[in-house]
Amino acid sequence: MLFKFNQDDSESNIYVTGIFMEIETINHAVKYINTGHPDALVHYTDHRHESLTSNNMIMGVIEFENVKSYYMNYKSIQKIITYTDGLYENYDYTLEQMIELFKKNMNHINHISDFERLLSQKIHLIDDATGCIIRF
Repeated sequence: MLFKFNQDDSESNIYVTGIFMEIETINHAVKYINTGHPDALVHYTDHRHESLTSNNMIMGVIEFENVKSYYMNYKSIQKIITYTDGLYENYDYTLEQMIELFKKNMNHINHISDFERLLSQKIHLIDDATGCIIRF
């Protein structure tokens, strides 16, 4: 729909990134779709980490016919962290630097206030900054 809107109104050029998750409690599964959004970070109960990279194009660029999904069993997941690009761009971090910072401090990120403590800088926001912690 967004792609069609962009085709019909060439001056709009509206594009959206996002992470979509469906939690299936019967199968203990998480269905994960990333459309051009920064990597989500998965922290497993055995302390491993995994970056879930984008597996689809940014919404609005092409018309989606088949959306690619990841499936994970959540019994071994402790938490998933998602965030917008503003969370690292406002602090002059690259995506790679933010991922490494999160991985090093994963055991200490349990509440949204932990993002603020971890970054610990007073800044002037140039972009929206959102973080989300999903705990299992």
